[in-house]
Amino acid sequence: MKRREVLRREVLRRDVLHNNTAKIGWSLLLFLVFVGESWAMQSIKMNLESITKKAGRIVEGVVLSASEGSVIVPGGQSVPVTKYTLSVFQSLKGQTGQTVVVKQVRLGASSGMAGAGLPGYKVGEHLILFLTAESPLGLSAPVGLMQGVFQVQKDEKGAPNSVINGTNNAGLFDGMAGLSVPLQAPSQAMKKSGNSAKASDVSEDANHAGGSAPYSQFISVVKTIVK
Repeated sequence: MKRREVLRREVLRRDVLHNNTAKIGWSLLLFLVFVGESWAMQSIKMNLESITKKAGRIVEGVVLSASEGSVIVPGGQSVPVTKYTLSVFQSLKGQTGQTVVVKQVRLGASSGMAGAGLPGYKVGEHLILFLTAESPLGLSAPVGLMQGVFQVQKDEKGAPNSVINGTNNAGLFDGMAGLSVPLQAPSQAMKKSGNSAKASDVSEDANHAGGSAPYSQFISVVKTIVK
């Protein structure tokens, strides 16, 4: 009797191991095919021109909801994803409606790929997302991961004032003579004018180090590159 129970448990263990391995394998495959390029680019500093040109879609909007779901891959395997719905303020590249759904592979403990660096978004966040083109399964990821996710910061009246990405805009305008805009580090002392710095007040070294970019100028530069 004990022998049968041992054999039954061994069969069950192998079955669970096989299923988990298949799940991890598909998660890894989807990650490499649909997210891998963006993930690899996170270690490569890109300027705004490169990020813009590599993006299949550029969307500004507010996150309305975030929910967990799944996609079915060949063979019937279900792979976890996170679906983010955004209310679209403007589409700077690509076509969207009043709302857009961004679907990303969910790389958590269950997939065996926790901590791979995919950014997540919170409900209510005002963002400008530079997204890769959608895969046949509807999956995408920010170009360069956090380099392609820009938080829109607002002034005291609630109007868009500046933008900053997950790498503090470091090197964002490197090599973009004629299109560069001044970046304002939070700790940088302001001139007598008070709220904003002029282009002449910000050195090239300071721009390379990063800081917030004026919203309207940032949008203007992106539109110029897209054209």
